[in-house]
Amino acid sequence: MHSDRSPLSEMLGRTSLERFFRVYWERRPLLIRRSSGDGFNNLLSMRAMDEILSSGFLRHPECRIVKDGKVIPLDRYVVGDPLKGVIDVESLYAEYQNEATITLTSLQRYWRPLTDFCRSMEAQFSQPFQANVYLTRRGSQGFAPHFDTHDVFVLQVAGRKEWRLYDHPASLPGDSLPFQEAMSGKARVRRAVTLGPGDLLYIPRGHIHDANAAEEDSLHITVGVLSATWGDALVEAVNSLIRSDAEFRASLPVGFAGKWRMPADLRGKVARMQAKAAGNLRLGDAVLNLAERFISERQHDHSGRLTELAQTDRLTLSSPVGRRAGAVHSLKREGGKISVVLHRKKVRFPLFVEPALAYACGKTLFRPSELPGGLTGSSKLLLVRCLIREGLLFAAPRRARSAGVRAAPAGAKAAG
Repeated sequence: MHSDRSPLSEMLGRTSLERFFRVYWERRPLLIRRSSGDGFNNLLSMRAMDEILSSGFLRHPECRIVKDGKVIPLDRYVVGDPLKGVIDVESLYAEYQNEATITLTSLQRYWRPLTDFCRSMEAQFSQPFQANVYLTRRGSQGFAPHFDTHDVFVLQVAGRKEWRLYDHPASLPGDSLPFQEAMSGKARVRRAVTLGPGDLLYIPRGHIHDANAAEEDSLHITVGVLSATWGDALVEAVNSLIRSDAEFRASLPVGFAGKWRMPADLRGKVARMQAKAAGNLRLGDAVLNLAERFISERQHDHSGRLTELAQTDRLTLSSPVGRRAGAVHSLKREGGKISVVLHRKKVRFPLFVEPALAYACGKTLFRPSELPGGLTGSSKLLLVRCLIREGLLFAAPRRARSAGVRAAPAGAKAAG
């Protein structure tokens, strides 16, 4: 059923988006109990997992096997040329029967329900999302205690899994502050929870955790938020400054490392360069650059385009059209034009079509006749046909696709 609520709203149930981002996001774990046990079956199920594993298309490293915190050697389940990473399904199941955990990385690349879900989450967060899947044999543990360098939403699909949440020794860690095994040596368990089908656990990055399957096989999805940070924006701004100012590309003084104390002339140079950098860093432009890069690198949903391309010439002013589900784009004025920034491209239009373009990009469903801005009927059709050809709009009559999980039942409640 189509829902106007975002996928995150549906997962959070009675916890509002405002409360989630104010109290929990990047701060505290959050547990959501859902009264329905099939809350994530529209994304994945044991039956679907069986189809994926038995398909014969699995490859390493997208498919890995771990047990008790250690990765199983490839020669135990990869056949033929190791570089091709072809998975032997018989060996895969043998390891699983021997209490190993099967992990599928970035399944959103291959499994359409997770593709649509991640696209919708990306449209809300303006951040890339990744969906990893873990199938754990009853009574066994896959990974040792660790923390992730990105925030995760754990979606329990089938079975039950016991999670332990420990201390968080690193605040908002990233690639420059990875997990080290010594961090978990003295970490204390702060909370223990058991997830059942349909339950959700949000874990901010930096919080040490581990999990064990209970008395039945467990299947869960870990949805990771691969966030761009203020540090990324700062690095982007610094790199831009280096590209634009040759003085920052000049070498440090010859022999600068050969003295135990920095000489006065070098201290003066450092102070001047620091002041120059601080005065010329364009952090706002860097944020805009990251935004445009996110949009440009993000894959669109292209399903149905062959049919739609064949039908564009038949569109009339009363034909229903709409924006593709999860489509991410931006409008940008430049050089006397208005551009739509899409995946790997910019589509430029005359500035006078901006009102109609903004309307078309902002509506879920509409008819070309509704476009504002004083365009003629033929101009409205020309604009809509162009946006369909570029992949931003789709031609109805087919109901707009909804990529969210089904709405949380009335009994869903938070346990933060």
